[in-house]
Amino acid sequence: MSDYKVQLSAEGTTVENFSRPFKMRVRKDVKLTEDCSTAVLEASVYKEDGTFVQTCSYLFEALDNQDKPVSEVSLEEFNNAIDFFFTSLLDTELYVKRIPRASSLCNPAMKAFKFD
Repeated sequence: MSDYKVQLSAEGTTVENFSRPFKMRVRKDVKLTEDCSTAVLEASVYKEDGTFVQTCSYLFEALDNQDKPVSEVSLEEFNNAIDFFFTSLLDTELYVKRIPRASSLCNPAMKAFKFD
């Protein structure tokens, strides 16, 4: 996991993998409000307090070499970079990842699904 480079900026944290071409932007406590048609994942961080309590959430957005959002990405690379972010940078394993409906990674059938 040492092949990652981390940069901090006003736009968020950028995590880049040099052994494989992958880059993502990380922003804390940001919610998607509409279909963004780009590759994004969300994750919630928890703490143990007799039960698991959510403490914050993160939005992960896959980027190209010019730091522009992309719509297609290797889900394995995306997951590995998120795992690096939580285990190496935040020193926690208490998180849950999910694909939001607004993400291009969400299956179209799932986007159309409605609860009764």
